[in-house]
Amino acid sequence: MATVDMSYNLHNFGSGLGMLPDLCKLHAVIAVQEHWLSDYGLMKLNDIDINYRSDAVSPTTGALSTGYLTGRPYGGAGFIWHKSIDNMVWILGSDSTKLTNGAIHVVAGLSESSTL
Repeated sequence: MATVDMSYNLHNFGSGLGMLPDLCKLHAVIAVQEHWLSDYGLMKLNDIDINYRSDAVSPTTGALSTGYLTGRPYGGAGFIWHKSIDNMVWILGSDSTKLTNGAIHVVAGLSESSTL
């Protein structure tokens, strides 16, 4: 893996999905934004590559709690990382709708930390 830090704006999961497998070949940790996935769709981030895991938040959590989703569900953020560094990755914080205050911490010389 060439680098650890990569940030990718998906502009909708369906639109950005095609490039994610290639990014996984080059990066150990990928920050993703604008995936637009619902809480139930977040598992799709784990299906990109069998060697990667993810943690993400949905932009629809608040909207769906009221019963109706109107308009496009802009937003959504998360991290995808290679399973080989699982024991070195900690999600430091997020809330149910935004990961903007969240961070991933990777140790053992890969990267001190990355924030989104």
